[in-house]
Amino acid sequence: SSLSLWQRATAAIGGAVASAIVVNPLEVVKTRAQLSGTISMRTVARNEGVRALWRGTSIQILNSLPTVGVYLMTYDFTLKRLSEDRVVPASLMPLFSGISARTVAVCLSSPIENVKTMMYSGSNKAPLTIVREEISRGGFKRLFRGFLPYFWRDVPFSAIYWMTLEHTRSYIMEQLIQDRAVVSNDMAEKWKTTQNSSTNLSLS
Repeated sequence: SSLSLWQRATAAIGGAVASAIVVNPLEVVKTRAQLSGTISMRTVARNEGVRALWRGTSIQILNSLPTVGVYLMTYDFTLKRLSEDRVVPASLMPLFSGISARTVAVCLSSPIENVKTMMYSGSNKAPLTIVREEISRGGFKRLFRGFLPYFWRDVPFSAIYWMTLEHTRSYIMEQLIQDRAVVSNDMAEKWKTTQNSSTNLSLS
């Protein structure tokens, strides 16, 4: 039986949590390199301790809720509604579903992304402390710094990704069904031939 929407979202979040823990050191090094040039995990561990490589992991895990859980649930929900209402051609449903889902995810995760970047860059402050300080400096909108680049990076990617995935998957499934039908017909023909040969043999 197929998995429910909640089961798929839970499984995806679980995978995102495991991924966040494993790749967090690479995220830390990448952010540091973007800010200050060449740097390595060995350098971070030597200067700040091994634990520094997992700084911001909790935020990355929290970020998986909107960027994975809410994202996939919104995509499935939108795709289902479009399939029921038929307001757009079936071939374009993944496109609009991908755009809608990633737009929601970006709006929810943008403040978390900013806090995560600050923690990866070397801040030892607690996430809530960073949030309070950012709001005191520029209001709530300061938490959405970099929103437009983030939006224009993720939303078009999501649209292209789902269009490619759904159409490729549909094509592959059609080919598998056709191949299975051909194999079944071939086997049926071979069985008939065998039966006829056996019958002829017994009658000769």
